[in-house]
Amino acid sequence: MNNPFATTPPANTSSVEAYQASLITELRSQKCEIDAQIHEYSLADNAADLGLRVAQLEPYFNYLENGLEKLDTTVDRFVQWRSKRAEYLRFLQWSHNAARPAKLPDPLDTIFVAMVFVLLEGGMTSMMMISEGKMDVMAGIGYGLIFAAVNVIVGIVGGFFCLRYVNYKLGAPNPEPKDKRTRLIARVGYIIVLSVLAILVFAAARVRSLGSHEHIFSFDEIGFISTFNDGIAVIIIVIGTVSSILAIWKGYSGLSDPVPGLSNARRHAETLINEDGMMALDALADSMSETVEDALESAEEDLKLARKAISTRTKALIHLTDIVKRHNMSIEDALGRLRVFAHQHSSMIHRVKRSAVPEDVFLDETPFNTLNISPDILSSDEGEASLAEANKLQSVMAELLNALGEALAKIELARTEFLASAPDLDVVSDK
Repeated sequence: MNNPFATTPPANTSSVEAYQASLITELRSQKCEIDAQIHEYSLADNAADLGLRVAQLEPYFNYLENGLEKLDTTVDRFVQWRSKRAEYLRFLQWSHNAARPAKLPDPLDTIFVAMVFVLLEGGMTSMMMISEGKMDVMAGIGYGLIFAAVNVIVGIVGGFFCLRYVNYKLGAPNPEPKDKRTRLIARVGYIIVLSVLAILVFAAARVRSLGSHEHIFSFDEIGFISTFNDGIAVIIIVIGTVSSILAIWKGYSGLSDPVPGLSNARRHAETLINEDGMMALDALADSMSETVEDALESAEEDLKLARKAISTRTKALIHLTDIVKRHNMSIEDALGRLRVFAHQHSSMIHRVKRSAVPEDVFLDETPFNTLNISPDILSSDEGEASLAEANKLQSVMAELLNALGEALAKIELARTEFLASAPDLDVVSDK
């Protein structure tokens, strides 16, 4: 702000009153500009209502407490479910007279082994088929792979659906009439599977002996006994028999526990219930984190805007305070210049009138005093209150974030304790 009183009085100023009027006019104009700036400052929006935001964050503490109450209920519920499933597993072990832990074989491993069986048996059988020119290469490979695939598949199916039920609940403490019927059906089915496999292996040997799949059960050209005179045909029978036995065994124990239902019961009492429990705890933790973090993110945005507004208003307050200070100083400067001008004017009159004593000039300073602007009008209390609210909001946000961390830590502890408290299913009950 330029000082309008830094120069000497204008040449056309003919009296003290006229000079005083010009000074007051300039000061009044300057004061109007400052008043307008102060009014604009007072109307400016200070910041977001941080007190309301603090009040909005308070319920989230109760939300976390309620979530932890749900945590205890959730863990207790899954512990009870796991206990009941473990009891059911032990009941199955007892009812099947299975004095050993339930097994959990990996079906994927069995499938991989079955594919290896098919390739090995198919490869060796194909080589036997095409040796000594008995069969074309492509036909030999085709027959070898088909025989191997059917042999392995029938063996696995027979082992899984028949052999596992051959001794179903045999010697169990609680036999039922349907158990004997189940064993009978399984044994008949197992005999059928063995018959099919025997016929299949014999058919493969006959195809090798005849060099074709036609009339393999016609013994006019090559008799039944003559089939076994071909050493390579015998090797094919041996390979097929070994492959059949291995396939039956993998079907019996490689897809599930040999006792029907034990693997599924153990999986439900161990793997699945633990996974369900972890999913429930993860869902609770994710829900807490997402809800509280969204609230904190929104509060953080308000806090940033508020601090920016506080900084802007603080700078504006400092600027206005400086303007008011310089304005009040300019009033004092104007009064000083007016006094000097009045003294010079009195001396000039004294010289003109040649009077003995210069006339005293009375200066009315009241108009100047009314142009003063009190610094108190620019109080910093509002800014200090806003800063206090911002600090309080930041403190509540930190407390809420800490409460969230403690809640998540308790959930993690509950997860660890839940897994650690799992019953040892490798210990068979004497029930």
